[in-house]
Amino acid sequence: MLPPSLHVLGSGSIGILFAASIRRALPTFPVTVLLRSGRGHEKIIRRKRCASSGMEYGGIIAKVTRPNDENETTCSLGFSADIPAEIISSDQTAATPATMIQNLLVATKAPDVAAAVSSVLQRMDTDNGSNIIILSNGAMAVRDELRALLRKEGGGASQLNTNITLASTTHGAYRTASQDGDNGDRSNLYSVIHAGIGSTFVESQPIANLFEAADLRATHAGPDEMNVLLWKKLATNCAINPLTALHRCANGYLANMDNETNVTMNGIVKEVSRVALLDAADRGLSDESIQELQYERLLSFVSRVIQDTASNKSSMLQDVLAERETEIDYLNGFVARVGRERCGCECTFNEEMVRRIKRLVGSVS
Repeated sequence: MLPPSLHVLGSGSIGILFAASIRRALPTFPVTVLLRSGRGHEKIIRRKRCASSGMEYGGIIAKVTRPNDENETTCSLGFSADIPAEIISSDQTAATPATMIQNLLVATKAPDVAAAVSSVLQRMDTDNGSNIIILSNGAMAVRDELRALLRKEGGGASQLNTNITLASTTHGAYRTASQDGDNGDRSNLYSVIHAGIGSTFVESQPIANLFEAADLRATHAGPDEMNVLLWKKLATNCAINPLTALHRCANGYLANMDNETNVTMNGIVKEVSRVALLDAADRGLSDESIQELQYERLLSFVSRVIQDTASNKSSMLQDVLAERETEIDYLNGFVARVGRERCGCECTFNEEMVRRIKRLVGSVS
């Protein structure tokens, strides 16, 4: 069984990849990309008329390519997809749109999630129930933030009749600097490079079915399995992202790092493991799940990811180079905060990463 529809929030590379893949595999499935106003999207959206209803709708042409050499200097084997798109109105009192949102896929940068979701809350289908699927980095921190938002806006998630669903993917997608769209030519704004074929895990079975039908290698994951997956992903992001940003290097450099950096990475992972194990114990996770979160297992997993993504540039490195806000508060900051507030333990290595990245960003801005 597939969900009735899907709205993808924002024009980030992962969101566009998922929307385009769904559109290619299931041309009649109702998937819509929601775009922020004031970013030049209005000039690019193509107006079309639906043959059956006669109603006009907006659309974008998304292009997905794959690197055809190890250095990713040229790309081929791509496809294009014509995806329905709408501009999100900044006016919260705007007339109710014809289509309410039942399933909202959020793959934006973690610091942008709360504001982006707030801009469409009035469109969530509270009569029939709605679902927010988090596919961002720092998903557990984002989940906590959205829960607080829902409580503030509607007196609690149950009152809003909106469920928060966690998801995780290892698909890699990015845009080159010339495709950022902030300046100059915006014709490639919806073009993404699918740099790495990965897997996707979702707590919702219908959403997992949809992603699997779109050849996104999706699997349904129960709450315990998703919890372990997200802690493993968080350990990886906490180790790789800030260290590559500080050293301004590709991921593979960390496999041959100096002793000081090696001690730092091990310390980061050890602290993530400690907090994850305390959280797992509180949740009553199985012995098998707890074993996956042991320090040695997590460190081995992180090392494997470094080897498998040796030529990749982390999202935090890209943010630092582009002088953008990073996700450090949702990664290492989240570990330090949970360790201190919920587990009663200090996470000094992760706290130091937060301080150093914020100093670094401040020095280049």
